[in-house]
Amino acid sequence: MCKSGIPFVSADGNIDSKNVVIYGHSSKWDNIIFTPLMSYTDQNYYKKHDTFKFITEDETRIYQIFGVMNIDLNNLNDSLAFTQTEWDSTNSFNAFISDSINRGLYKTGVSVNKDDRLTTLVTCDTRDNNKRIVILAKLVNIANV
Repeated sequence: MCKSGIPFVSADGNIDSKNVVIYGHSSKWDNIIFTPLMSYTDQNYYKKHDTFKFITEDETRIYQIFGVMNIDLNNLNDSLAFTQTEWDSTNSFNAFISDSINRGLYKTGVSVNKDDRLTTLVTCDTRDNNKRIVILAKLVNIANV
């Protein structure tokens, strides 16, 4: 039995949405599944781990990370737009991308365009429980299993 929970996809559950948002637990004491995400606050860690895989029953998706944010839930000015799975227009999607890159902890140099599909990983920053680590990535490859 897993006492720390398992990752879950946002409320719509659609892994084919424009932005698949996946939430998972992290821990100060145990290296549970999303604990390594806290290491992305260090740009050197990002440089060594700039991609990740999302494996389903039918395919393996490879994502390239383009942004890392540390969101403060107590700061009412901190947008929660990263939780969106779809956008009404190309302009609103582009505004989201621009805002996310500008709010990032550092510049990755990875570009994103209107045709990209995203995955966003979200976990608690256990160093400050009122913050969330948010990893934004774009789909770069799909391989069938």
